[in-house]
Amino acid sequence: MADFTLRPTSGVTVVDWFDEATGAHASRLNAEEGFPHRNYQAPIGTAIVVKATVGGVEGEIDSNLGGRLFLHWFTEHPTSPPAITSGVGFSSVATFIPTIAGNYLLTFYRAGGGSVSVPIEVVPAVAP
Repeated sequence: MADFTLRPTSGVTVVDWFDEATGAHASRLNAEEGFPHRNYQAPIGTAIVVKATVGGVEGEIDSNLGGRLFLHWFTEHPTSPPAITSGVGFSSVATFIPTIAGNYLLTFYRAGGGSVSVPIEVVPAVAP
């Protein structure tokens, strides 16, 4: 089990997800009423920031991580993955800007601390 948690802190919104039945297909799995499925969604071109929380501190500075820094990569992405950047001394914070719609699965790994992934659905930006 991982010794940290992970969450997007900017660039995403939480949206309810429903699997509507169609004429030919029944609904697959829907949540209990009052407890909808939810996912993170972001428009193309938006900077998405994801932070790890270690020992109750979100976005902890590397000098307090005891040498066990974070690595991050996309486990799932459409075509070529966007660049992932972190500020100097903050491996617990990752930022990326998607240029293509699709499902992105960003994974954080920490030696001896496991890995956690967060799914983000990137959608075309809506014109004003």
